[in-house]
Amino acid sequence: MFGFLQNRVADSAIIAAAALFGFVLIVKLAFEPRDPSQAVAVVFAPWLDESTTLSRAAEIGGRFVRFGGYSFIAVIAPDDDGYISRARAKGAWLLADPRALGACLDRLTGKRL
Repeated sequence: MFGFLQNRVADSAIIAAAALFGFVLIVKLAFEPRDPSQAVAVVFAPWLDESTTLSRAAEIGGRFVRFGGYSFIAVIAPDDDGYISRARAKGAWLLADPRALGACLDRLTGKRL
């Protein structure tokens, strides 16, 4: 009996991991910045305040454009091509095209990015 239960738990864990991986992959592909040299929406952890978001996003080589729909999203005009890798190293959860992310936030929350 316990062997059957262990198999079900293992199967469920594999299915959940595959679903999570697929979701993350789809989000990454859908929101990937079209032209990172123009502007990038940098999404940090939701519990960060505006000052932390601003300092993390701008201190690694970019010009602050505006905040997104929430305090943990900053739109940055990068100084060079290495900005995306530096932003990920600084703790960015997602780097997205500001227009694509804004369209989704507008429809879900009524806030504009």
